[in-house]
Amino acid sequence: MARFASRKTRLHAVLSGDFERELTREVLRTELLRVRALILTGCAMMLFLTTIYLIDPAVVNRVWRGTEGVIEIYGLLLGFILFEVWVHTQIRKNLRLDRDLPVIRRYIGTLIETSLPTVILILQIRTIGAAQALGFAVPLMYFIFVILSTLRLDFWLSAFTGFVAAAGLLTIALYYNSTGEADEPLIYFHAVRSTIILICGVLAGAVGAQLRRQFAASIAAATARDRVTNLFGQHVSPQVVERLIAAGPSTGGDVRRVAVMFVDFRGFTAGARSRTPQEVVDRLDGAFAVLVDILDRHGGIVNKFLGDGFLALFGAPLEASDAAQRAVA
Repeated sequence: MARFASRKTRLHAVLSGDFERELTREVLRTELLRVRALILTGCAMMLFLTTIYLIDPAVVNRVWRGTEGVIEIYGLLLGFILFEVWVHTQIRKNLRLDRDLPVIRRYIGTLIETSLPTVILILQIRTIGAAQALGFAVPLMYFIFVILSTLRLDFWLSAFTGFVAAAGLLTIALYYNSTGEADEPLIYFHAVRSTIILICGVLAGAVGAQLRRQFAASIAAATARDRVTNLFGQHVSPQVVERLIAAGPSTGGDVRRVAVMFVDFRGFTAGARSRTPQEVVDRLDGAFAVLVDILDRHGGIVNKFLGDGFLALFGAPLEASDAAQRAVA
């Protein structure tokens, strides 16, 4: 009998750290996509506003009551774009350092970003009035942030985005209704619209959470396969990899009967003297390909390659009661 300290314990101990690290990187990559989309959206809004002003300045003047309001919007959008550029650099920095963003920073960033339509709405109310501004296009901007929050892959951040958007819109509607600038029945309309925005945030969070679970499952499977290959050699068959992953972690060492096979090529050193390095490598690769295929068919695993030979195990890490017979076969 031989005591075999299963490598599965080492495998699953390391998998957790690798999995979390790779999942964090994947979340940061999707976060980069979201930030880039916001930067492009801000640039597109500035370009659209400029185009309208160049084509028909009277339209812009009617909406903003002159160029002063337009300049305020330009400044606000430019500040928003610069903020998102800074966020982008911070995410890339964390990607290089292999670390996640602090949770509190994510929520503060969400609050700042999602408040942009609220500030624009206040500025527009000053120029065209509450009823017109609340019924115009600016409240629809909240949906941009809610939709893109899906890329955060975090349910609570998306729900928080929906909450900030809904609270901002409803607060503005209630405040200007109390001053008598809006008709009372419109309050119910804005309350319903704010509720829909909040629901959209929750739904975006659910979609993001599902995407995160799918990412996690894919990363976990890929990480496990890579770790099995690294621990047990590059020539582990896919069937063996699947069985090792399905077996799960072992709490301690296993006592079992195993067969250990040492394979060495007779006369290899002498033969290598009369061949070029490439011929030697090709000869080894060809031989290993045949032998490892035979090992796979009989349930053996290459533990390590030893120059012109290798060490193979039967009965470990996958248990086999007929390990010796398999090795002989």
